Amino acid sequence: MNYKKYIKKSFKFLLLFMIVGGSSCQYFSPKEGELGTEADPLLARVGEQALYLSDLSEFTGDKDYGKDSAAHYQRLVHSWVKQQLLISKAKEEGIDLAEINQRVDAYLNSLLVYEFKKRYISRNMEASVKDEEILTYYETNKKNFELKQNIVKGFFVQLPANSPRLKDFRKWFRSSKENDLDKMKAYCFQYAQNYHIDETIWMPYDGMVKNTPFGSLESKGNFLKKNNFAERTENEMIYFLKIKEYKLIGSTPPLDFIKDQVTDIVLNKRKVEMLKNLEKDIYNRAERNHEIEIIAQPNR
Repeated sequence: MNYKKYIKKSFKFLLLFMIVGGSSCQYFSPKEGELGTEADPLLARVGEQALYLSDLSEFTGDKDYGKDSAAHYQRLVHSWVKQQLLISKAKEEGIDLAEINQRVDAYLNSLLVYEFKKRYISRNMEASVKDEEILTYYETNKKNFELKQNIVKGFFVQLPANSPRLKDFRKWFRSSKENDLDKMKAYCFQYAQNYHIDETIWMPYDGMVKNTPFGSLESKGNFLKKNNFAERTENEMIYFLKIKEYKLIGSTPPLDFIKDQVTDIVLNKRKVEMLKNLEKDIYNRAERNHEIEIIAQPNR
């Protein structure tokens, strides 16, 4: 496969706006001196550059645009004409085409290397991370993690003020007995307009109480320190909050809350190390096979 040709086609719309890039990487091939045929008529000409119907197939392929075909082809033709005019003006500016081509080649080479590395990682890197690895990294690097928001474990429930059996609900909500908690959850399923009743997972405090009286408090940290239970009434709604555990901004987050983040870090470090070894292996192999010849060191 001709990778340069492939990548240039893939990025044709990007290169279109690189002005003079179009003069060296034109995606409509001019057929100078030809007037076209009935099957492949000449559609437009700008100076010595010509556009034929067959040139458009690179963009349209076999797709049938139906009743919009004429308008679609007209847009492509006008786009080509505008591009050629811009290229002509760019040439008049005396822009260094060699430098532009050099930059394009460097960009294409970078893309080739990127694609090669991506495929190598996809084929060779283990994508799973064991819990032991995650715990080890977390314990070793705790000081590098800091909460940017308050987080809590607990319950939040929003009920209409006219909900039935509110006295019973308050008792169940404050209770730690499993039977009472089951009754509280069943009540929420039937009457609550909004609720979070899984006290086993850490939640951002602001996300749990968004658009409630608890979300507009001035000092949320002090509120969490002083309240295990809280109740507010507003706009014919009653809001209940039960805090089992909390962590404040600036403290070290629990592993449960940042496990995905730690997993990503471990995987990224694994990837970096693998690519470092890949580059080293490729260099050493080339050196053993006498594929490298460094003629002279640059003067400094």
